[in-house]
Amino acid sequence: MQVTLFISATTSEFGDYRKPLGEALTRPDVAVKIQDDFYVSDRPTLVKLVDYIRECDAVIHLVGDVCGADAPDVEVRALVAAHADLATKVPGLGALLADGAQPLTYTQWEAWLALYLDKPLFIAAPTAALKQELARPSDDDQRTRQRRHLDVLRANFGRHADIQFKSLDHLSALLLKSTVLDLLVHMALTRRQGVDSRLVTEILKQQGRSGMAPALFRHLWKEWGGREEQLLKLANAIKAQGIEDLAAAEADPHQASVLRAAWQRVELVQALYPLADRLGLSLSRWQDLARAVADHDARDAPERVGLHELLLWALDANKPKRALAALTLLLHQGARAAEQQQPAASRALMQRLETHTDLQPHVGAAGQFPAPSQGPMHLYVELDLSPDNQRPLLRRYWVQHQGLPVMGDKPPDAESLGEQLQILADAVENPQGRPLHVELLAPLLLLRASQAWMSYEEDIGAFGGLEGTTGRRDACEDLRLAWRWRDRLDVKAKAHTKTNAARWKAQAPLVTANARRCRHVSCRFQDKQAAAPASPVQQDADDTHLLGLTFVPPSPDGNRDHTDAFLAALRLGAPYMLWPSDEDLDCEAFKQGVSACIDKRDIDELPEAFRQGREQGQFKAIVLFMDDPDRNPYELMGRLTAPDTPSP
Repeated sequence: MQVTLFISATTSEFGDYRKPLGEALTRPDVAVKIQDDFYVSDRPTLVKLVDYIRECDAVIHLVGDVCGADAPDVEVRALVAAHADLATKVPGLGALLADGAQPLTYTQWEAWLALYLDKPLFIAAPTAALKQELARPSDDDQRTRQRRHLDVLRANFGRHADIQFKSLDHLSALLLKSTVLDLLVHMALTRRQGVDSRLVTEILKQQGRSGMAPALFRHLWKEWGGREEQLLKLANAIKAQGIEDLAAAEADPHQASVLRAAWQRVELVQALYPLADRLGLSLSRWQDLARAVADHDARDAPERVGLHELLLWALDANKPKRALAALTLLLHQGARAAEQQQPAASRALMQRLETHTDLQPHVGAAGQFPAPSQGPMHLYVELDLSPDNQRPLLRRYWVQHQGLPVMGDKPPDAESLGEQLQILADAVENPQGRPLHVELLAPLLLLRASQAWMSYEEDIGAFGGLEGTTGRRDACEDLRLAWRWRDRLDVKAKAHTKTNAARWKAQAPLVTANARRCRHVSCRFQDKQAAAPASPVQQDADDTHLLGLTFVPPSPDGNRDHTDAFLAALRLGAPYMLWPSDEDLDCEAFKQGVSACIDKRDIDELPEAFRQGREQGQFKAIVLFMDDPDRNPYELMGRLTAPDTPSP
């Protein structure tokens, strides 16, 4: 079963986005339609728009400063004649069609037709910085019309530009990780329940009409009973704020009680979500904090879900006081984790907790809970080449909470390295919600870090009761990953004598101390043809701490063209490096992306900075190398034996 998306965007502002965005979103289970695909006919464009949008499952509406070309009055009259209920069915549209009203543009009509046809409408807007970068011709009149367009959608449907994107890659990532993923989960209902696509269409339609976040709508529907005939009633009640009337009309007193309780949870999450979201914590950080709450609360936290789901999970306890205590603790920990980076947002959330009638009684206990540690834990994973020399093989791993690393049990059985790493990360006990850094100890030919090694299929619908719904995941987007050169770490490794380990141990402390003193990271880029400097540490005013290689390392598939240049760079002894894993990565884009990612970051923030970049659709083909000799798991354990030798 396939989800079909329609991308709505003005040609003058986002014409360059439509085709590449469609290509980025297209997958075996996702099809994308754009206005360029329209068939040639003598029918008016507005009438053809109705046909196209009717066949789609959702509309992605990009709104910037340019409103586009007006739809001619003759086409509007033809549209109204063909759809007599247009002005009455869609609130707010009648006034826009009245005599003397300013005409709507084609692109604005695409949003209104999505609402008329009961299709989910997702509004995305570029950030202020991207608007300046786009620099498309516009004027005050067009900007005013766009603001009025959004104001009417907000007033009549509660629709906002919830998706704020910084680039094409960022927009693609946001849509794939939220909008498209949620549509796929909805579509999976047909396979799970053995019904035709009519149910899926109805779920999408009513969730779109309700204007509620998909996760919250699904929660209400599932808790109430998950029956098809309930969808319309639920959407109408949400729009009218009449859940109490809906519960009062329920014949089954138990179901009425369940619906009321679910609505109370949803209302609380809706009220607190904006404050929590403003903290700026990544989903991975929220996941860390949820695991700490789960350990304290003796129940499992859901893995790799959104913030709405995590807040609902905290409230999903068998006793109301316990549920409120868990939610208070999760939000309290989030506020404490963000107090250095986002002090104003942290204070706002704390004040809300301290004044909320239901949550305030639990703030004192939450304050007694250990503060989230800012220092990371480490998961060290030793890799080797598989017997066929084509892929990485996970040999063993260690977890370092405090002090010495502790060797783990047998590596998990999974098809890809990415899935194995995710299983290990999920299993790490983390009572303080500390960030987990995963360091991969790899031989030379694995340092290219192919993207294919990190992707895997995962059940994405389990939390919503839709087990068996699978989607493609990338461990690079969820984990704070860094690679290390195994041969240089282990003095008994066969290739150790070729690694120039003495220079590495001498240079690394200087670079690390310099980076910590500056409290931010700067990068120097080196091309394959450039002569290697005598030292990775520059003594001028622009001290650099990160060495960026602009060429692809050798790999196990036989591509070893860059072996000499890559080895020469490694032997410089630089502890912090990065390089591309994709031959087609544009060199200038690579440099600009890296510079933007590390801006105002200190050295310890690099794994999280690049994880966020991958999650937002950037840096998927960039490998982060952090080879600090002070954190050598082999030496820490006193195990100076080769990797093939059993540990004592």
